[in-house]
Parts: sequence; structure tokens; C-alpha cells
Amino acid sequence: MAKAKQLIVSLSVLFFAATVILIFALKSDQMRGWRVGILENALTELLKTEVEIDGDVQISFVPGFSIAATKVRLPTQRPSGQDLARLQHVRLSLAPLQGLKGQNFLPEISARDVSINIVQEKTVAGAPNTDERGYTGVVVFFLERSVDLRDVAVRIEEFDTGFEFEISQGQLQVSQDADDAQTTVTSEGVINGGAFEISGSFPETAPFEANGKFGKSKFSLHGEQDPEMPKGSFKGELSAETDDLSDLFAMLRLESNIEGTGKISSKVENAEESFAFEGLDLDLRLTDGKRVQVAGDFANTPSGADMDLQVEADLFPADQVMRPAVFLRDIRPQRVSARVVGEQGVFRLEHLDVETNAFDHDLKSIGPFRIGDIDRTPDDSLQLTDLSLELGPAQAPYLAARADVQNILEMRGFSVTGSLDLPVSWVLRHLDLQEREQFGHLVGSLDLQGSEGEAIELQADVHSANAELWSGSASLSTDDLRSLADFSAKMNLDTADGATFFKALDLKPVNTGQVVVEGKLDRIEGALQSIFSVELGGSKIGANLKSTLVQGAPVITGAVESDKLALVDLRKFVLAFRELEKAAERHSELQKQRHANLGSTEDGEFQPLVLPTEPEEPDAGEDLEGYQPLVIETQNGQARAEMSDQEDLSDFQPLVLASGIGDLPIADIEDPRRLARALDADIGIHVRKLTGQKGISKLNSQLVVKQGKLNFGPLSVKYGGGSAVLSAAMNMVDAPGLLRVSGQTSGWNLGEILQSLNVGVGASGTLRGSFDLRGSASSSRAFLRTMRGKAELRMSNGRISTSLIELTGLGVLPWLFSQEMRRGYADIVCMRAPLRVDRGRIEFNSAVLETRRVQLVGKGVIDVPRDQIAFSAVPRAVGRPLSRSALPFTVQGSLHNPKVNVKFGGSAPRRVPLEMPEKRVPCVPDYRQMVKPPRGR
Repeated sequence: MAKAKQLIVSLSVLFFAATVILIFALKSDQMRGWRVGILENALTELLKTEVEIDGDVQISFVPGFSIAATKVRLPTQRPSGQDLARLQHVRLSLAPLQGLKGQNFLPEISARDVSINIVQEKTVAGAPNTDERGYTGVVVFFLERSVDLRDVAVRIEEFDTGFEFEISQGQLQVSQDADDAQTTVTSEGVINGGAFEISGSFPETAPFEANGKFGKSKFSLHGEQDPEMPKGSFKGELSAETDDLSDLFAMLRLESNIEGTGKISSKVENAEESFAFEGLDLDLRLTDGKRVQVAGDFANTPSGADMDLQVEADLFPADQVMRPAVFLRDIRPQRVSARVVGEQGVFRLEHLDVETNAFDHDLKSIGPFRIGDIDRTPDDSLQLTDLSLELGPAQAPYLAARADVQNILEMRGFSVTGSLDLPVSWVLRHLDLQEREQFGHLVGSLDLQGSEGEAIELQADVHSANAELWSGSASLSTDDLRSLADFSAKMNLDTADGATFFKALDLKPVNTGQVVVEGKLDRIEGALQSIFSVELGGSKIGANLKSTLVQGAPVITGAVESDKLALVDLRKFVLAFRELEKAAERHSELQKQRHANLGSTEDGEFQPLVLPTEPEEPDAGEDLEGYQPLVIETQNGQARAEMSDQEDLSDFQPLVLASGIGDLPIADIEDPRRLARALDADIGIHVRKLTGQKGISKLNSQLVVKQGKLNFGPLSVKYGGGSAVLSAAMNMVDAPGLLRVSGQTSGWNLGEILQSLNVGVGASGTLRGSFDLRGSASSSRAFLRTMRGKAELRMSNGRISTSLIELTGLGVLPWLFSQEMRRGYADIVCMRAPLRVDRGRIEFNSAVLETRRVQLVGKGVIDVPRDQIAFSAVPRAVGRPLSRSALPFTVQGSLHNPKVNVKFGGSAPRRVPLEMPEKRVPCVPDYRQMVKPPRGR
């Protein structure tokens, strides 16, 4: 027994001595490399990333078994050479007995003077991110242990997004409670200059809770882990709010002038590296009264974002009333709403409604869009890159555009580039597919650049491609789209055969031959300069106009000119223009019908709208060989026609405008009458050579608009030996549909007129007259149909190759012995026929034809719409109004086949105590000139 006891004591002494020797050996400088190497390998295995120790490693047994290390670092493979982390002092508490039981043998970690660099390099396709694996291993390692980190400095830099976060004076405590099976996390410090606090409790089987404050913002997350989903997955409810958006932007290191409050709430689910937000409700209220609300669902999946969001933005304070825009420059958005729907990162806007202080506009759908990247720039801006938009079929989109925005928060600095390849058949859906394909495609490009200032540069070009029937191009460029201070627009259109072109459009063919249309519109230093020309057949007409805003009114000056113009071509051009108007109206009706039936009819089954029958137009293909040209010469000094019953606008005060397009009043644009009041135009019209089948003519006239009154003329016309000087006028404010035409006419040969009417009586003499007529300005036919007014025809010193007028006025016997009977003709001293016109009804009252011996006075009505005439004439000897009329007659019946009735035996008027004056006036009815005889007679 004594020997056994002595043996035990000896072994104890040896074990103690060996332990002491081992401890002193482990702590000795000679064993430092061995100690460091063992700990480096152990930590590398635990953290799943490389660990290096530049300091020393010490082992302690008091107060517990622990290992202390200095200058521990986690190196990186980044080119910058910055370590993932550096820990100046680290203590690892060991529990060997717990390890033998299968529990955590390293339950506690404490460290101080910790610096961490979390840097996400630019993502390279196919390249592994070794740092990311290192972060993941460290996070898992720390969350499974009780951790106490003090004097922590963390630098987080995301190169893909550009965001940077710097944490100083940080502390992190992670507590593991084995009895309650929960992890508690608390942290505090300063992040990007703002204080933060985070606390959370995460039980293994019960709901968790996390709360935090970042400056003037706070959040809370309540939820529970789903045991059926991968570890780390959870479902919960998130809520956050901030009392100062500018403070939040400052913590994110974003430059912004946005100030206000905001809050957000949503159900949230995290699973397999994806987040889903259901019932999202975001409400931002800005200090300037603006408000943005977003509600709906959003999911960020590995394949892209899925969303269904309703966005409402009130851009003007709700408690204030926005003044209606007066000028174009005053237009401001008031409210914007839209539904944003997307799948796998591709989204579209549905029912985009934009309300302004001038108009409202609703777009049913725009998209799809695809967002590339949203990141922070070195100058503290939030930028959007590679926003793409496609319209049309996915395999061959009609429009493809790409956009970048340098500053989303301030909406400054952006660029948009796009390409267009649109089949014209997409517009001409009412035509058969084969006919549509003849019109080819519209191909073009778009380049839009917005600088950091206010200027927006635009360059847009489009041209036809693969078109059999036409060719054309158009372009628009400007250095500032927002103000349109200066811009240039060009277009041209060419079709080889107008009849084929119109037939393909399902319109009435117009035999125009080749048609070339060219135009250019430039705005330079506040003035609009437009040059347009139309070439058709052998004719070409062009316009060169200049428009400015001067002292409250748009002013248009310039000229419409042609070196050569055939009236036949002019008529064809008018007919072609009418047909194109019909096509535009048809397309508009089809669009309305298509929107009304959207979703119920396939494109291939789309049925065109059947329009009402149009009024019959002249056949464009009819023979025009006999068309007579006007012979027009310049007449100076002619007074322009004025509307005698116009409202006096001399005291009208126009709005005071500047010289920019943005200074044009919106009311003037919406109300043509207001624009007519303000408009001031002076346009010359010059045709140097007007050709037809016969003759050569010239036109030199003027179109003037002043204070709502339009005047055209004077216009001098020669036709068939006669001439007329006429003017046209319209009050575009009070009577915009009423046209007044007035003027003088002369030089018309009476003999040629009677010959053209197939009247078998020769005559000579020159007719002259005046007219003042009003009618509808919608068309020439409408003017003739609604024409009202007065006219008068006169003639003097004529001759007619018959003496029947003498017979009817003098009787048979005087006629048989008259000089006129012997010569076979009578001299016409004068003729005067005052007319009153009323919608196709022409009234004659006291029309006079006077020879040397007979005065014929007639009255009656010619009703053109009813094709009727009723006319009566009473011939009497000159100067004898009370004598018997030998052969009065009437003309009645159809205009094409009137009946002439002669009253043989004549008639005598009732005797009155009147007599003719000493000085008689020719061509005034004698009975109207009679006066009372002098007293004493």
C-alpha cells in the first residue's frame, strides 16, 4: 500500500512538473512560431478563409482556459492588397469538455481595435468572388458564438453599386443563451457621420424581433423562421420611417435637395437569396407639399424583379390651387399616376395618367422596360444605367431605346439612344396585308442628351425603306428640347405615281403623276423660318414664311411663290389633298374603334369602320382639255374689302409676349379665335407664270390678317376678254365660317356671252359691274350654295342685231317706219341690272335696258336650286312712263326650257299727276324719275 501511495505521489509530481515545463515551453519565444502556426491553421479551418497572425499567441488558464492573439488579419486576393479584417487583440475562450460532449468548444470571442474592409469588386462574368466566401465564413462563425467586439471600424465599399459605408466607434455583442436557445445581437456606433443602434432577439423556435435607428430613421422587423425552408429563410413584417429624408440621403452619401418624411410597411419573405414584399405601402411627404405613394407587391428574385405596383405622385401641394398655365413655359405637371407591372426584371407602365395645369393625358400602356443598374457615383449622385425600352413583337421590336440618367434624384444629366423599324402596315391596318406591304418600313434613329443644366439636345432621323410606292425622310435636331430655343426640322416625300399611291390607300385615284413634297422648318434667335414646296406634274409652288412673337402677337411674314403653275395641276392637288383628309379621318375612326374593342379582336381579323357616304366629288380622271386658265395681272392702289358690320376691335389689348415659343399663350393655341385676334400676318402671293390650255397669266396679291380680320387681295382677273378686281375678307373671331367676296368687274363682251348661251342674236357692248357677296367658307360649293349679297351689272354704248326691242316698246306702225327696222339693229344706250342674291336665288328689281327710243324695265327671280325662272318686262318709249306698253312679255318655267309669253295689246299704267323732269337720267326707270309739275301749269 505504501509503495502504491508513493508511486501516485511521484506520478503527480512528474505530471505537474511536465505541465509546468509544457506551459513555460508554449510561452517561450522559441515556441512562438509553433503556437502561431497551430492557431492560424485552426482559425483558417473554422472561418473557411485564410488567417494570418503577425503578432504573438499566448495561452492562459486563469480565470479560464483561453488563447490570446495579437495582430490577427484576414488577407485578401484583391489587387488593392487591403485585408478583409485586422484584429489587434483577440481572445478565444476554450471549453474542451463541451467539445467532448459535441458542443461548441470555442463558445466566446472578444476583440478590440478591430478594422474590417468589406469591398465588393466589379463583377466579372464567370469569375469567383473569393472575398464573398470569406465574408460568409466569418459571419457564420461569429453568429454561432458569443461575441464582444469593441472599437470597431468597418469600411463597406460596393463597386457595382458605388455605395460606401464607414462605421466608427462601433461595438458588437452577440450573446448565445443555451437555456432559451436564442441569439441576442446588439450593436451601436457611427455610420457615415450618423449614429446608429441595432438590437435583435432571434430564438430558434419562437418569433424573432429586430429594431434599429439610423440617425433620424428607425425600423423594425418581426417574423419567424420557416423550418421547412433553408436555414436563414424567414417570413415577417417590416416597417420603417424617417423624420428627415435629407438625413437619410446624407447617410447614404447621396446629394439631393429632397426634404421631407417617409414611411414604409410590408410583409416580407426571404428564401434562397431572394426577397418578396407583399402589401408594400410607401408614403413620402416632402416639405414643398409634394407626395409620392407606392402600393403593391414586389419581389427581387435571382432572375430579376417581379412587381405589381400602383404609383401616385402629387407634384403640387394638396392644400393649394395651381394656377392654370397661361403660356407654354408655365406648363407644370400636377399629378402622375401609373401601374407598374413586370416580370423577371422587365416591366411596363399601364394607365399612365399625367395631369398638368393645362391638360390631362392618359396612356394605356408603355413598355416593356428593363432596368440595368442603379448605383452611386463618385460625386454623390444616384445614377441609372442601361434602362431599355422595346415596343412591338419581341422577335422584331418596332422601337428599341436605351437610356442612362446621371442623377435620378434631381433628374439631371441623361442620354437616350434608340432605333426605329416600324412597318407602315402597322398604321394602315384597314388595308389588305398585301397592299400594306407595298408601303415598306419607317427606319430611324433617336439621340437625346440632357446635360447637368437645363439644355436637352435632340437628334432624330427617320426614312422609308423597302417601299415600292413612295420614298421619304424626316429629321429634327435641337440644342435645347425643353425650350426649343433653336431647332431645325426637315422632311421630303416622293411618289412616282399619285394614282397608284391613292389606289393602294383604298382612296379615289387622282392622276397627279409624280409628286414631290419638301419642307424645312428652322427656329433661329426666336424666329421661325419655314420653307415648303410641292412639285406636281409640270408645276411647282413654294412658301417661304417667317414667324415671330412681337409685342403680344405672333407675326407671320413671307410669300407663296411659283415660277410656273398649271391650273390643271392645282385642281389635282386640291383633289389629292381632300382624299388624304378622308384617309386621316378614316384612320382616326379606326383608332377609336380599335381602342374600344381592344382585347376582343385579333390584328388579322380587324374590321375597318364603314364610313358614311361622302358627298360626290368631281372625278379626278375626267377630261380637262377644255379647262380655261385665268389671266391675272397686277393691279395697284385697289382698296381691300372690309367687313362693314365687323366688331370694332381697335381697343383690343393683346397679351404681352416675349420672343420664345414657351411664351405663346396656351389659350391662343386651344382657342383658334383667340389666336386669330393675336395673329398678325402679311403674306405675298406671287405666280409668275400661270398656264393652261390658252394664254399666259400672272398673279400678284396679298394675304393680310390683323386683329382677327383676314383680307385677301386685291386680285385682278382677266378671263375671255373680261376682267375683275376682287377682294376676300373674313372675321375669324366673330364669324370664322363666313367669307365675304367683293369687287368690280368690267370688259365682258355681251356678244360672246349671248353666243355662249346659244342665243341666236348678235350683240356688241362691254359689261361692267360690282358685287358684294357672303357665304360659307368651308368649300367653293358651300359658298355658292349659301351665298348672299348684292351685285349690279352695267353696260353702255352697245348694239344688238335686232329691232324687236323697238317693236315691243313702240308698237307695230312706229316700228315699221323706224330707223332701227331699216338697219336691222338697235343701239343700246345703257343697261343696268341690280341683283340680290340669297342662297342660290337671284332677284331682279327694276332692271333697265335702254335704246335710243325704248326703255325696257324688268323684274323677276332666277331660282338656281329649283331650276326655275320667273321674269317680266315692260317696254315703253323713252321718257313716256305713262304711255301704253305695246308688247310686254314674261319668261317662266325651267331654266333649261323657259316659256316666253307676250301680251298683245299692251297695257297702260294708272294716270298720276306727275311728269318727267327737264333733265332725265338714262338707265333709271322713268316712272321713278317723275316729279310733280310746277305750279301754274
